[in-house]
Amino acid sequence: MPSKIKLNNNQGDTITLEHSDTISSLGSRVIPLDNITHKVSTIAELRAMTERPEFVYVEAYDDSGSTYGAFGSHFFKRSLVVVADNGGTVIQSVNDTYELQYSGAVNVKWFGAVDNGIANNITALNKAKLTGKSIYIPEGNFAYDGTITLNTEGQSVFGDGDKSILTQASASAYLYISASSVSLRNFKFTGTGANGGIIINSDAGFIDIDNIYFYQGNQRVWLWNCSEVNVLN
Repeated sequence: MPSKIKLNNNQGDTITLEHSDTISSLGSRVIPLDNITHKVSTIAELRAMTERPEFVYVEAYDDSGSTYGAFGSHFFKRSLVVVADNGGTVIQSVNDTYELQYSGAVNVKWFGAVDNGIANNITALNKAKLTGKSIYIPEGNFAYDGTITLNTEGQSVFGDGDKSILTQASASAYLYISASSVSLRNFKFTGTGANGGIIINSDAGFIDIDNIYFYQGNQRVWLWNCSEVNVLN
């Protein structure tokens, strides 16, 4: 039987390779399959790793039992430069920097977010936000208590429709927009009944809010002297 590994080629394809095969779909570098068979259980184990393989697959974000498969088919590659550990897509091992191989948006699960509707994911959500990349909310219920401030121009938060849920756990749980050209698309807000929702302040403009579901509680969009806010559906 050939060894199988599912690699992300941005099209959702599954690529089956023999040990003798190589792939070149990740750019000009040809990657032997044998070089991506190094596996660790968690991000903590990657941080503690003293070995120096070029490629590493991480099975779960942590050992809680709720984050298995968080990285999907993505794997980490040893970097030639030192980059600060950001708790998700860049991890420092004992000797090296490892960077997750992906393109486009970051997935909140890569930063330890748990989709059980109970755990407070504010730390994971803010770590994802700090990358400056667009943020993907997969299917699941991601609760948080605190403020997520989107202050990077052009950043977006998007999901898979009403099955991608952000649950605001208290009156202090807000999504605060303070940059221009930010977009929110295709996910659902729910809450505990306290005031919450989206705040758009005077530094923001050209904001798109498209196909956002508000369900349960008093979630709303607050506008503070901003301009060009487009609300659709």
